[in-house]
Amino acid sequence: MTLIALPLSVLGVTVLFGGLFLATSLLLAAFTAFWFLRGVAYYGRGTAGLALAVPLAPLVTVVHSLGTVVGVLDPPEDFRVTTKEGN
Repeated sequence: MTLIALPLSVLGVTVLFGGLFLATSLLLAAFTAFWFLRGVAYYGRGTAGLALAVPLAPLVTVVHSLGTVVGVLDPPEDFRVTTKEGN
């Protein structure tokens, strides 16, 4: 939603239920940024890729979820798991 709503709102394009759509999109963007910054705080601020990762966080979130979309649209016919060893 963020990748759709923000560019459209910058261009002045109105989407059906535009205000609600934009508000929901901004809320989801803020939630994504919150979790990203929480991860940065946990793993450390000294990482060199942080400057590149901040603007790419919404794109990474979308790419990360593409596997789920593929699984929903074309579910696997067989599902194999590895045998677990241990106690």
